[in-house]
Amino acid sequence: MVTHSYIAKKIDTPLLTLAQAKKQCKVSDDLTYEDDLITEYNVSAQFACENYLNRSISKRDFVMEASKFFSPITFERNYENDVITKIEYYAPGATILTLLPSDQYKLRKSNTIECFDIYFVSMPETAERDDAVIITIAQGFDAAACPKPILQAIRLQLSSLYVFREDGNGNNAASLNLLRPYRKF
Repeated sequence: MVTHSYIAKKIDTPLLTLAQAKKQCKVSDDLTYEDDLITEYNVSAQFACENYLNRSISKRDFVMEASKFFSPITFERNYENDVITKIEYYAPGATILTLLPSDQYKLRKSNTIECFDIYFVSMPETAERDDAVIITIAQGFDAAACPKPILQAIRLQLSSLYVFREDGNGNNAASLNLLRPYRKF
């Protein structure tokens, strides 16, 4: 049984660089007095897109802890590119984690909508503790791997926030249209 799950590490660096953000906002590279403001809008635009999608865009490590091995372990996927980074476990009487070889498990699409299943070839004995098995899953994208419609949606959201900063309405219909196919309901 999975006892805990949490985000262990999230990369908070925006997918768009400052230069890309300035270009989207039509601000010359040599003008630097609004760099902090544009950076904040860039972060806010990505955050707004993540909120609309109900999933992370940038890279993060999702960790699940279980009291023992069982098969399958089902988890809600972030995107199709979720990858198991490592599976570690406490053997009976051990005080340090043992790495389960990658040929001893498989990640497959689940019959449950928006989920993946982890199947184990072997299930070693574990110590009796809530975190006997620790599974780390890499989720999200770096800028090079991010789907182009999501990056464009971030750009559109950014420019809306920058241009319409005084009226408080940063919603951009074109941005939401680009994100809709990736949204988790």
